Amino acid sequence: MKKARLAIIGPGKLGRACAEAITASPDCVLAGVVQHAAGAPAAWARAPVVSHISELGAVDAALVCVPADSVLDVATVLLQHRIPLVECARLHGD
Repeated sequence: MKKARLAIIGPGKLGRACAEAITASPDCVLAGVVQHAAGAPAAWARAPVVSHISELGAVDAALVCVPADSVLDVATVLLQHRIPLVECARLHGD
């Protein structure tokens, strides 16, 4: 069975947690991490770290781990490139 190649958009705490879950899964592989060029490097990533998802080649889906006010912009770019996405919102409160 082919492993799903997943990308992480956003190298923060949520992105790191998603990357750990992907690497622990026998059905998935971390294709890479996409971060804003001005951000601190994702030193924890054991995959390529790039500034645009197109640099990763073919991915099966992207996990969007960015602040809520940036999700729409990121999702628009991913959908324009026909990349399925999962919005990984961080919920606060009860």
